[in-house]
Amino acid sequence: MFSVKDRPRSGRPRETRTVKAVTERNRRNLLRKQKILAREMKIPPRTISRIIKEDLRLVAYHEKACFKPYRNIESLKADLVKVAASIPMEVVRTEIDESA
Repeated sequence: MFSVKDRPRSGRPRETRTVKAVTERNRRNLLRKQKILAREMKIPPRTISRIIKEDLRLVAYHEKACFKPYRNIESLKADLVKVAASIPMEVVRTEIDESA
């Protein structure tokens, strides 16, 4: 019988060079804005967003803590401390070295 796997897929295949280039630039500066990255690489911002979310499986830092309503300042502080602890020290060291 026939299945979806037997038929060629429509559309242009994704270029791995783009994903690799975004990965390399993102590794150098994780705090760079997607809009600026898209402008520098001359790629649509939505494409950058898809690569970061789907291919690299990264999420924005602010989504973890800032969009959640808090009842008091102590619960906000506790969440911010928890999120800050989840940032790899390698990233922190890189940012400190680049800013110095």
